[in-house]
Amino acid sequence: MKKVVVVHLHYLEVWGELARSISIIDPNELLITTTNLSEAKRLVLNDFPSARIYELDNRGRDIYPLIYLSKLGLFDEKAIVWKLHSKRSLHTLRGDKWRKELIDSVARDRTRVKTIVSMVENNEASIIGAEKYLTNLSHANFIEHKSLFQAWCRQANITLSDQVFSYIAGTIFACDSRVLAKIKNVSLNDDNFKLESKETIFSRWFAVKLFLLNLNSRTRLLNRARSDLDKKTRPASQETYAFEAFFGILAQNFHGAKGLD
Repeated sequence: MKKVVVVHLHYLEVWGELARSISIIDPNELLITTTNLSEAKRLVLNDFPSARIYELDNRGRDIYPLIYLSKLGLFDEKAIVWKLHSKRSLHTLRGDKWRKELIDSVARDRTRVKTIVSMVENNEASIIGAEKYLTNLSHANFIEHKSLFQAWCRQANITLSDQVFSYIAGTIFACDSRVLAKIKNVSLNDDNFKLESKETIFSRWFAVKLFLLNLNSRTRLLNRARSDLDKKTRPASQETYAFEAFFGILAQNFHGAKGLD
């Protein structure tokens, strides 16, 4: 089966790590989205001359770029798609570790890649990612985003079930291309996603540094640091937060989501 890799390359400094994972997957097609076209071309085309690179504003984190590619019809052909991104999530204070664990689960070695291909071909799962980050959508989260889920399901012509379903937190996974092809009918565009400016990125960096300086004296920040720093320094629309879980709904309408150690 055809193999496709999609990479949202926002943090250019982790390209070397991503390039190694892409080489392990050995895709037939490589699609890159980035906010820095000239630098991305310099890095990416040196390693993968046939890659296609798209310059997009930093909206919706890695979500809007994927929607954009889907609306171009790039997932209409039957394939297995590895969705990777240069995730650092500075507000978590462990974003690099998170990225490495997520990518390792789907591109650890050639054996892991063959396992994923077999699972998709044999309809064992439609989204595959790290077992550690396989998350059941809570009832509260479902209710919070239910109106969006309902609208998106109607547009994608899929069923919204009240059954518990799982998704991969962190949105790094491998999947059946049919899952991503469904997205192109969802009526979302760049206006639905907030723009992260350079000032926003700096404020996130400053907030993390401030947290680290105060960690010992203000331990009460530990429990709420992740959500507080995320909300204050990474403005995101409801659509951005809801779409991570929507991948689980999409998977459920095929063969579900499954985690690998």
